[in-house]
Amino acid sequence: MSSFYKQIDGIEYSAKLLSAADSMVAGVRDNVISKSEARNLVELLKDDNRYSDLEQRTVAYIQDNYSFTDAADQFFRQQIDSWVATLSTSDESEAEKIEKTIAEMAKGFVLPEVNRNKYFDTRVVKRYMNRSFISQQEYDQHLDDLEDCSDFAVNMETQFMHKVQSEKKQQNQEEKEQ
Repeated sequence: MSSFYKQIDGIEYSAKLLSAADSMVAGVRDNVISKSEARNLVELLKDDNRYSDLEQRTVAYIQDNYSFTDAADQFFRQQIDSWVATLSTSDESEAEKIEKTIAEMAKGFVLPEVNRNKYFDTRVVKRYMNRSFISQQEYDQHLDDLEDCSDFAVNMETQFMHKVQSEKKQQNQEEKEQ
């Protein structure tokens, strides 16, 4: 069973891409990757329609450690650059579609009164505002409607055990000295 990864100097690379590059430079040929072989390598890379960190590392390794003909090198770089650009564009447009869908779904959404206070919790309120569940105006109104409880506040003095223990230790030493 072959491994998905191939480690070189402690760094993981795609075994599939390295194996393909190795087979392209092996044998009686001139140990150079041709344009048609570069095309095969690009197709192998595009196979899962994503460009992972592992694949990026592997492509950089192949470009640095394998020989290409000038035409193959130019083709390989151009094909990867244009393919990655289409991935980025499609990812952004997909993210934008999702964001718009969420915003549309949130319009007219009325929060149940029973659970309404949980949306104003300071730890999550920004998240709900970003998702358009509540508006800044609703949040400001909620804060204005809160009861002023400052009259119920009580001053307290707090001692931490470390301080108390060190004071007792110091007292004991003073008593011993006397």
